[in-house]
Amino acid sequence: MAEIPALKRRLIQEGVDVIDIGAGDADLAPPRAAVEALARAARDPAMSRYAFQLQQYVPHFPRERMLVVASEALRNDRKATVRGVCAFLGVDDAFVPPSLAREFYRSQNRPVYPSALWTVRRAVRRRIPAAKRAKELVDSLGRSVRRSDVAAADDQSGNGAAETGIPAVVRSALEDLLREDVGRLRSFLGPEFDGWGIA
Repeated sequence: MAEIPALKRRLIQEGVDVIDIGAGDADLAPPRAAVEALARAARDPAMSRYAFQLQQYVPHFPRERMLVVASEALRNDRKATVRGVCAFLGVDDAFVPPSLAREFYRSQNRPVYPSALWTVRRAVRRRIPAAKRAKELVDSLGRSVRRSDVAAADDQSGNGAAETGIPAVVRSALEDLLREDVGRLRSFLGPEFDGWGIA
């Protein structure tokens, strides 16, 4: 994604009429119907059933035209995985994107704020959607607090915000709910797929 703005600037400099349909920063709240639809989808267990979702394409696309890649393959051997995707698509598999080594959206890179600062950030985001600068201020304040300080403060406050693991009872329920689907996912990912330890 980092290459897109540079490509756009270059094309404009070359005189190409570029139509940018990017979403940008919203200045209005999203439509209530959209928020409700997303909330319903998030609660729908089928959204986590990958084999179920993939099966919807089988009647429309021959299986040999489908390539399914586990996120673990990208994380553990990005170069080989990207080359495999390129080869599958019939493009030059020697191409290595310059951003290949960079990992995006890692949980450990997400900001960690004291509970009070999270409250302020959520309030700013909810009540003043266009206030990007205010959110950046809150983010910069959050970066000045070390993660260990946040964890210690949250542990002392007893609010449990520092806890990042899934409770055993929830994990067990999710495994039971998804076990069959994860087992069927092997038909898309092959026998080397470990079933994430649940199937």
